[in-house]
Amino acid sequence: MDELLILTPEVSDAAAILPLASGSTPGSMGVGNLLRMQPSDVCRWTDPALAGCYLDLGGLRPVDTVWLGYHGARPSAPSSAWKVQSADSLDDLIDEAPSFDSGWLPMPSADPDLYDGRTHELFRLPAEVTARFWAIRFDFPSSEDALPSGYFEAGRLVLGRAYCPAAGVEYGAQLGVSEQPQELQSEGGQVYLRGRAKRRWMRLSWAADSEQSAHDDALRLARQRGASREMVVCSKANGSPAAVMARTVYGVADEPLLVSILGYNTFTVDLTVREIP
Repeated sequence: MDELLILTPEVSDAAAILPLASGSTPGSMGVGNLLRMQPSDVCRWTDPALAGCYLDLGGLRPVDTVWLGYHGARPSAPSSAWKVQSADSLDDLIDEAPSFDSGWLPMPSADPDLYDGRTHELFRLPAEVTARFWAIRFDFPSSEDALPSGYFEAGRLVLGRAYCPAAGVEYGAQLGVSEQPQELQSEGGQVYLRGRAKRRWMRLSWAADSEQSAHDDALRLARQRGASREMVVCSKANGSPAAVMARTVYGVADEPLLVSILGYNTFTVDLTVREIP
């Protein structure tokens, strides 16, 4: 059965974030950009030994999913990898003595050229980990032949506890692309259509076992999306790496919609997320 996964940045965006070492992010492209809504404001590293960041969640928070979006790894650099670590103290992370260590995870998981140039890495921890301090580390080839840009970039990082509708419910998902043209009209009445970047969207729907359960789902998601309304959604969370990349959208979520058909005793939650390019 395919598994719907919904992840909000509520936990990680409230964290304090630091580079692995002072000066490891040259220019204005610092690690703080990883916690911003606009993924084109990238974080950049030039030294693989210093590539990554520390996060202080401010207290013990449960995490079971990490999503890295819009990164610069390419199939031409197959040795690129990343890892996720957590510890009880920042000193333990600095001394490479984490209580949880994912080990090096290969990336990219699929050729991004096959998926409109989008690069996503979705890592689900084997079990939920409750910790305050986290580290994300990257390793990439230092050869400019393997990584033509000579540096590594990433656009967005989200950690938290993902929400998956309860096992046994009916799943459904629609994935589309819209251009969203902008209409301009002159004083003389002529109408001009100006094309804009294509954006993907995904609509998820699932049937709950009761009206109260559907109401709770819709209310939970409405609260967690916050003022920015950001979400990462995946309709193939248990699929192959290529399927996960193809079926993942990061964007702005519409208001969750609860549909109740009392005569048939069916209760459905609909959620649409439109990509942030």
